[in-house]
Amino acid sequence: MRKSNTVFYFTVFGNRTRLEPETVFENRTRCPCPKIEHGFLISLQRMNEVKVKLSRPQLSVKTSRASLVLDMAGQGSGKTLNISIDVIEKVRSVPRAIGFIGANTHKQLSQSTLKNCFKYWKDIAGWTKWSKSNPDGVYTVNTKPPEHFRQYEILDDYRGTICFQNGTLIFTGSLKNYLAHDGKEFGWAHLDETKDTKKEALTTVILARLRQYGIWVAPKQKGKPYFFDDKITPEEALEKGLEAFNPCYVHTSPSLGDIEWILDLFELKPFEKEIAETLSDPFKFYHREYNGRSVTIYQTYWNERNLKPNYIEEQKSRMTGEEQSLFIDGNPFAKTGSEFFNEFQKRNTVVERVPFNFEGTFNASFDFNASPYTTLLVGQTDYIVKFYNEKTGEKKDFLDVGDEGFAPLEVMRIFIQKEFLDRDGDTDGACRSFIDWLEVNEASGDINIYGDATGRSRIAGLGATTNFKLIEEAFANYATEMKAKKSNISVKLRRKFMNKLFAGKIPNIELYIAEECEELIRDLMFLKKAPDGTKHKEKETDPHTGKSFEKIGHTSDALEYFICELCREWLKD
Repeated sequence: MRKSNTVFYFTVFGNRTRLEPETVFENRTRCPCPKIEHGFLISLQRMNEVKVKLSRPQLSVKTSRASLVLDMAGQGSGKTLNISIDVIEKVRSVPRAIGFIGANTHKQLSQSTLKNCFKYWKDIAGWTKWSKSNPDGVYTVNTKPPEHFRQYEILDDYRGTICFQNGTLIFTGSLKNYLAHDGKEFGWAHLDETKDTKKEALTTVILARLRQYGIWVAPKQKGKPYFFDDKITPEEALEKGLEAFNPCYVHTSPSLGDIEWILDLFELKPFEKEIAETLSDPFKFYHREYNGRSVTIYQTYWNERNLKPNYIEEQKSRMTGEEQSLFIDGNPFAKTGSEFFNEFQKRNTVVERVPFNFEGTFNASFDFNASPYTTLLVGQTDYIVKFYNEKTGEKKDFLDVGDEGFAPLEVMRIFIQKEFLDRDGDTDGACRSFIDWLEVNEASGDINIYGDATGRSRIAGLGATTNFKLIEEAFANYATEMKAKKSNISVKLRRKFMNKLFAGKIPNIELYIAEECEELIRDLMFLKKAPDGTKHKEKETDPHTGKSFEKIGHTSDALEYFICELCREWLKD
């Protein structure tokens, strides 16, 4: 190819099999002159004219001017290419803007994210790593740059950095040790495979660090270049129709683990049905922009032309249907069959609100943990008559003319109304929160006590005191009945029963959970089954105390203690 000032052409192909008629997105970033004060040295201009073919979903990610961008797709869909191209553009257009590239672990960062970025930079832009043996290289990694490199920021330690010849500085690092990045300041950030990342890494550290002043964009000119000028005041920017631009790009595939926080952060839950329907068609992708956020979700098929022949079919042959939905279609709501509560579906069980009877009996069920919290779930029951067709399994509130085969059936409805989580692991604290709620609502009902049988064991350092004794003392002003047994029903039997209940295979019982019980719902959606059939409670270390604790599984334990004891007569079936 001929040599020239760099011109990027991003050619859009419409689907996985054919090119659409020369639909071209053109984004030209030219070096105005070879002078250093413009941010580019001669060697950065030795870049061939290139054509990078982007799929339509990749293009929607690249052209977004939202401050928070989600790039979610199936495996092998080209997400790292999105990172590489955007970094190329930012290095060339806003060299004074400090960047950040992160992945969940150092291994993932070095062996996947950065490895692929270096490859794409070489293939697309001709950029190579500088060394004494390669003096034409334009960037350094984890080392102080040579004297001929421009530096806008002088550091004491260059570990975890990429420095470009034109002065661009990019910090790199693991998101697992996210507190290490507290104190840095970024202009932009790319986060790779955040499905494995803690919510706090993004919300409390990275987003808080994205505050470097000086990057501007005209929001109405979608896809147009942005620029850096730290002399413009906010008032001048407003007059010129400019907005500060500190984007964070979140790149990830869906996960077997807990991505509830991603679904919440990007407000995806109300669009679950629309997303699933869109991704069921390999010629479509899901895209939405709102409130400074951009969401793009797409299938691996969009990158099929760049994968080895038959890659997707080979992957699918090893997967179940639900795994294909997750890892090929990119559907973040897909189930894989490895879930502990594999029959749980939010649409069947979770409701906006459940009824309260403040003169009726409350059921309080406990799970005792110092970390991450002690759980208290609150529920009530009532009984209604419905009509049930044993042959078809259909259940109706009312019969229509011509309905046959239905008989009256008494149905117990279980309502889970509230969850109280004491994050200090204080049983008495959880009880006080519950009592405060009862008093505010002037409740006069009795309380049945359920929970983990270990609550009968003595608490270390408190003599003969047990958790259940603390509970009875806390509820002294209410009539109580201890329903917790001396031993817990086995985990496997509890799982079997709960999945039957979620699948609607116990017509005599209906379960409804208020949507405000967020931690419980997260458990039911994302808790995995261990190889021995028990709960896989992933362990995590508290960065402040250094103590290990089980991340999830506690609220569902409290649910099971209550429901399985309440429904013992059906449990034996």
